[in-house]
Amino acid sequence: RVTDNGMPFFETTVALPGTTQRFAVTIPPITPGMHRLEFTLVAPQDDALPDNRQRVIVQRDGAPQILVLADPIEPIQPFVALVQATGSTVTLRRPSDIDSQLATLAGYDVIVLADTPARRVPPVVMQNIVTAVKTLGRGFLWLGGADSFGAGGFRHTPLADIAPVGFDPIDPAKRKRLALLLVIDKSGSMSDLVGGGLSRLDLAKEAAYQAIQGLSDGDTVGVAFFSDSAQWSLPPQSLPTADRVAQALGVVQSDGGTSIRSGLELAQASVAALDGDVRHVILLSDGQDPQSSRDIAQSLADQGVSLSTIALGADADTQGLAQLARIGQGVSYRVTNPQDLANVFLDETTRVASRDFVEADVIPQLVSRDAWPVGNPPLAMLHGYNRTTTRPNARVLMQIDSDNPLWVSQQIGMGQSAVWASDLSARWGRDWVQGVGLTALVPALLTPLIPTTPQTVAVAWYAHDDLLDIDVTADITTTVPIAQLVGADGSEIPIPLTQRDARHWRAIVADTPSGDYVLTVRVGDAVVSRGVVITQRSEFLNDGQGSAMLNEIAQQTNGQANPVVTAQYWQVRGGAPAASLSLVPYLILVAMTLFVGEIALRRLNIRLVSVIPFRRSTPPAPPPPTSPAPPTPSTPPPPPSRIDRLQQAKRRATTPDKK
Repeated sequence: RVTDNGMPFFETTVALPGTTQRFAVTIPPITPGMHRLEFTLVAPQDDALPDNRQRVIVQRDGAPQILVLADPIEPIQPFVALVQATGSTVTLRRPSDIDSQLATLAGYDVIVLADTPARRVPPVVMQNIVTAVKTLGRGFLWLGGADSFGAGGFRHTPLADIAPVGFDPIDPAKRKRLALLLVIDKSGSMSDLVGGGLSRLDLAKEAAYQAIQGLSDGDTVGVAFFSDSAQWSLPPQSLPTADRVAQALGVVQSDGGTSIRSGLELAQASVAALDGDVRHVILLSDGQDPQSSRDIAQSLADQGVSLSTIALGADADTQGLAQLARIGQGVSYRVTNPQDLANVFLDETTRVASRDFVEADVIPQLVSRDAWPVGNPPLAMLHGYNRTTTRPNARVLMQIDSDNPLWVSQQIGMGQSAVWASDLSARWGRDWVQGVGLTALVPALLTPLIPTTPQTVAVAWYAHDDLLDIDVTADITTTVPIAQLVGADGSEIPIPLTQRDARHWRAIVADTPSGDYVLTVRVGDAVVSRGVVITQRSEFLNDGQGSAMLNEIAQQTNGQANPVVTAQYWQVRGGAPAASLSLVPYLILVAMTLFVGEIALRRLNIRLVSVIPFRRSTPPAPPPPTSPAPPTPSTPPPPPSRIDRLQQAKRRATTPDKK
């Protein structure tokens, strides 16, 4: 079985006659780019899969490889079709479905992220995109939309660090500060499981977390939970860290009834102290409260605090919550699938902040003539755009106005990063999609991001055990190649190259831990990448040479290889040879003879001294006359034998007592 970048690629059945241990398999052709191939041998009655698995990373040159990440993927299909029309090979995936290994992402020349919220991009994918751009020299294109940049919750993520734009206005005076209070139901019904082992409350807490990640520095946030009563889980405060938010939300558990009024009363008591240009409350409940809270909603509105409500599930008081939203000059939502809570919370936060995107008809302004040469179609209208700010040293190619860049690019580490701060789908970019503008825009966006591979540089490597031998050939003499290994976790291992002659450099790296790596060699502005797999040491592998090694050991130690003694040992276990002599009968005869002899001696009462002669010893000197000699002690009787004790016990048992 063969997988290519984590996806099933090829499978075949091989019959091995006799003792054959080596065979060859031809796999289908692979597309251009870097491929992480894993080969697995599956055999009956063989569960040692670690021994039956091997990996290799191969690079095939060819057309540019473009990875497009989007969720949902349908709106970006027109863009993908035009990328394919340029001759590039396109892979379209949801971020959660891509093989997140760094070696896999390194196989693409450009990675495109299109209008996808942060919650749908796994953290490991974000981090490896950053490494692929900064360290491996890949290109990154970030397309805007209502779920991109700040509106998608990317403010505090690794991808924000490689974007050529910021998500907040540089001038705080141009940005409205938001004070947001989340009031969430934690009654017993919120413990109902909704799939994947998660409860309604779990998804509500995750939605609150995602909404808070969409806030900016200078905003204020508080989170309260209510059942029979209400308490602050996260008291109103300046935007806390993500860890602080996760810790505060994680300890909340469901219990009790549904007192919406208690939650709103707690929020009402805090609004006077809230510091923000926009003050807003989001209320979530899945139940009904017999107590009316319309007076509290009106009081909040009188103080300039808006209120939006979310009715979760079929049992929620949909009409009552909608009435509260109308009084509070907010929006009412009805959510039947708890999985949609994160979307609703983030969308409502983005809506009330009204700072992450603008939906209006605008014509872009061209800033750089070389980005849109003469002969290209006129710039089409956009029906919305993301609000961003240009980072220092970034280059603006198009803009909405002087405060809102549209197309921005920047060198990030060894790679290039670019942003198009609007979508390229039917919502905001429909005039581009339906007209001819997108046909010219797609190559203009992608071409500068594709890394250049110099034809005058060749990189070869050979690995054995933990020893890695690298050879670099370059016709460029004005600069020195820079090499490094990048691990799967993004760790970097510098490799000092030693110049052998005018065109060749070499490095031998020892003690390299096993794993998948990307070897990068930078020559000037160009980067050459190769996949490297360091496997476990050869002494831990079964190479089929065990018999030869044992024969060699036996020869060097004057021993025998496969001695006949082994066969005789198994023969003895099956049955004794006919020539063998058993001592068992003789031992039994000796034991019986000794037993009968002991009984006879006891019956005849023969004294030991009359049978065994002894040598007399010299008598001791007599004592002094003044001291009479002590009486000679009598010889104590020998202790009774076991048979004597048994006979005595028998006599005691059969003789009646005499009184």
